[in-house]
Amino acid sequence: MPKTTRPKSKATTARPKQETSRAPVQQRNATESCGRYISPINVAKRWDTSRSSVDRVAKREKFKQFFPAGEGKNGSVRYLLKEVIAYENRRLT
Repeated sequence: MPKTTRPKSKATTARPKQETSRAPVQQRNATESCGRYISPINVAKRWDTSRSSVDRVAKREKFKQFFPAGEGKNGSVRYLLKEVIAYENRRLT
């Protein structure tokens, strides 16, 4: 019986990316994204500083802390946005 050979497969080429018809994502600033509360990470981005600096300022200025997802070591923290804005306004004047 003669040996049959398979045709060699073509080298795989990268497919061109298809363009999606999604609307462009608009960046929201920190005041629009969370309403009444803001996370320390968002405050850090807003102030262009580290999370530990935000924690230090929040403790010194006695920001009210809210724990929407539990307390303790792994609980999340939120601050009142109006307190953050008031602090920023005091620092600017």
